[in-house]
Amino acid sequence: MLCQRLEVSRSGYYKWCNKEVSNNEKRSKLIAKEIKRIFEESKETFGVVRIHYALRRECNLNINIKCIRRIMRILGLQAQIRKKRPNWIRVKPHFTAENILNRIFEAKKPNQKWFTDISYLNYGKGQKAYISAIIDRYDLSIVAYKV
Repeated sequence: MLCQRLEVSRSGYYKWCNKEVSNNEKRSKLIAKEIKRIFEESKETFGVVRIHYALRRECNLNINIKCIRRIMRILGLQAQIRKKRPNWIRVKPHFTAENILNRIFEAKKPNQKWFTDISYLNYGKGQKAYISAIIDRYDLSIVAYKV
């Protein structure tokens, strides 16, 4: 009754039920598995072109970009687009400190010369934490820091 409703022959339906998986379908499943792995390892940032190069490099698979795009669309994978940075305008500092050290960084005793350094750490989803440290040049110990 269902075959009549859908206008499909019974023999065609049973042929479809018992068909074997073709080599192209097996290859597509393998490629889809690798694409998903690479996409997840890249933290969802790789698009079609970068996945294409990764497949060539890591799996030695030379696949057409259109095929990769089709499989990514079927799997629902879409790369996250990073925001463009705004055009920064370079500003001259209002005050520039005098060069006292004159590139002589050796210190003969503690607390003679201090340096500062600012670093950042990525955490969470693209968030940054900044740390500023004051370092004694004599023994490279940290005098103070602020996060």
